[in-house]
Amino acid sequence: LMETPALESKIKGQCYKEDSFTCSSSNKNDLSLKCPNVLKTYSSCITNSSSNCALMPETSERYSENGMKCLLNQFKQLYEEKLMKIENNKDDSIEFSKQKLEMKLEVFKSWLHDLEEQNDLLIQTLNTLEIETYERVVMLETRLQKTSALTKEYMLKLRDYEQQMQTLSVDKFRAEKKVLILEKKLSELENSAFAHDESSTLFGDIKLLFEFLNNHYQFTKIQPLTLKSLKFQTPFLEGLLANMGFTAYNQDGGIHKSCSCPNIALNSNWKMLENSIETLMKSSSKSVNLNSSYLNENYNRSETVEDKPHNYSTFLPVEAMDTLVELKKCVENKQMSGASSAGCGHCNLSASIARKDKELSDAQTKINCLYKHMISLKKHSDEIRNILSVEIAERHDVITSLRESLRKQAQLTEDTKKQLNMKIEVIKELRKEIKLKTDQLTKCSLSRVDLVTPEANVIDKLQNKLTEKQTLLDEMKKHLETSQTEIELKDDTVKNLENKLTNTRLDLSSMERKNRDLEETVMSLNKSLETARAYQESLMRNCEMKSVMMMDLQESNSNNILKEENTQHQLDVLQKDNEHLKEKLLTMEKECIGYKVTVLSLQEALVASKKENDELKNHC
Repeated sequence: LMETPALESKIKGQCYKEDSFTCSSSNKNDLSLKCPNVLKTYSSCITNSSSNCALMPETSERYSENGMKCLLNQFKQLYEEKLMKIENNKDDSIEFSKQKLEMKLEVFKSWLHDLEEQNDLLIQTLNTLEIETYERVVMLETRLQKTSALTKEYMLKLRDYEQQMQTLSVDKFRAEKKVLILEKKLSELENSAFAHDESSTLFGDIKLLFEFLNNHYQFTKIQPLTLKSLKFQTPFLEGLLANMGFTAYNQDGGIHKSCSCPNIALNSNWKMLENSIETLMKSSSKSVNLNSSYLNENYNRSETVEDKPHNYSTFLPVEAMDTLVELKKCVENKQMSGASSAGCGHCNLSASIARKDKELSDAQTKINCLYKHMISLKKHSDEIRNILSVEIAERHDVITSLRESLRKQAQLTEDTKKQLNMKIEVIKELRKEIKLKTDQLTKCSLSRVDLVTPEANVIDKLQNKLTEKQTLLDEMKKHLETSQTEIELKDDTVKNLENKLTNTRLDLSSMERKNRDLEETVMSLNKSLETARAYQESLMRNCEMKSVMMMDLQESNSNNILKEENTQHQLDVLQKDNEHLKEKLLTMEKECIGYKVTVLSLQEALVASKKENDELKNHC
């Protein structure tokens, strides 16, 4: 009996030292599963310690069911049984009573020693739990700081994407304005080209008139002035000459009006024609100067527009580039200020877990707002895509119309070339006829020298016809020259149209690139949203796990507090028992002293009786 409490205390100390970490990190409600070595060693030592000290045979299943309370009850029962066995020994001898008291004192001492060891272990486990909770709280704080930093980075990225979208929309709007301005300039250039064509046709008609009048001035005495052979390209001159009284062929070949004027009328008409020609020359020269100046200005503008650098579209001016650079600088400054504010926020983040939960909820609301904003951006990008598709369709229609106009102009050039070939063949035939008639005239002059005046009149008529045909030939040559100039002008217009086509194709390619860039930005934003959602879900899971861990820690802390309260209560009870035992010991010591006094008195009485017996024997 004396050896059992010391053995038990040693075993308990060893087992608690071996398995204190595993038992402290887990829930204390199931010690049989977490600390099996304690039960095995404890049961084996109790069974082998003494045959008289009979414990109840209980297995680890019961320990798993009752837990720590079962162990404490068993310790208590063990020591109570020891005390009961000591008291149940019915031996009234004085030496055995002394041994009983000493045995009880040793049992109580061992019990107190075991309780002190248990308290020390509980304090150690509480310290380890506090350290673990503090480390976990620090880990949670660091993770929350990382999550807040990541959310701020995503916010900054989203702001950057929004600013890029705004800059792209502004650039698109400016490019559209530039396209409209260029279309207006194109229409003005076409009008100026048309005016230039009209002025060139006017110059041609005026030259025709001058040559006709110079050629006809020699024959004013012989024949009246008629404009049968002239065909003007401008209706202005035809109307002017018709008002003045000259004759001209209609398109069908019929004569509007024929008149044979005398020399006085001719001179007056000549003066009128000269005045009208001078006015026409002045107006045409003015229009030509204006058109040339306008064309030079437009050409210089086009060269400057082509020489200017472009970033997002092919028609961005230098001012737009400066504004874009300024916007980029503003965005970078805002990013730097946001990063500094984020660093200050990280420095200030050392609050409690409840505050961080609130920050997480705020971040979740912000993420939801960003998701809504992303949906609106997606809708806006879809609208922009639809608008761009409509614009592309319109540009395609414009390109098809330009191609059709090019085909028509090519057909017109082919027709004019055919007409020129026909006119060249007519000129060749006329030259052949002139040669034949000149040969006939030479033959007639050689054979009919002595003919009468009617033959001279015939010769004059033939000469007049020759002059008329020569004038016709000259007119045909001039018409050929004018047609060649027209062909050159049409070739220039064809080149201009081809340049327009190339420009429109470049515009279309730039718009398609913009569409691709917008689609790529939308895809990248969607990917960032998906990553943000996945990260949010992982954060929520981590928060849930951490909340569960915190609940477990709180439960374990509450259990430890309850256990401490129980142990303190048991200590108080044991102290009270110790006080009662001390009082009993004092009473027993007093009784022992009384017994000793009685024993001494009895011994004295025995000595006295022995002396009396000896005296009686001596007397006898």
